[in-house]
Amino acid sequence: MWSRLQTHTPEAYHLISHLYFSTSDLESLLMNYNRLMTDDSDEVDYFEEAACNWVRDNEDLWSDWLPEVVSSKQMIYLGGLFPIDGPLWRQPGIVTGK
Repeated sequence: MWSRLQTHTPEAYHLISHLYFSTSDLESLLMNYNRLMTDDSDEVDYFEEAACNWVRDNEDLWSDWLPEVVSSKQMIYLGGLFPIDGPLWRQPGIVTGK
């Protein structure tokens, strides 16, 4: 981890230092992805759908990763920044968060 992360971006440091996926969490995510892949729909983004399902079903887990106090910095949405389906980021810019 970047040595200045804790002092420069404490929220990111908190999230990264608390981020944890158990084996069963990863298995659940992959099984959901595999189930979606067997559907006949060509219109589904399987990676995004599996990730969204996991986030919706596991709020009790990932909400513990978030800091209790957030700074006054503008929040941004980083979804899609870390692609799992290729080496390149395909989104054109950063979207302001809620």
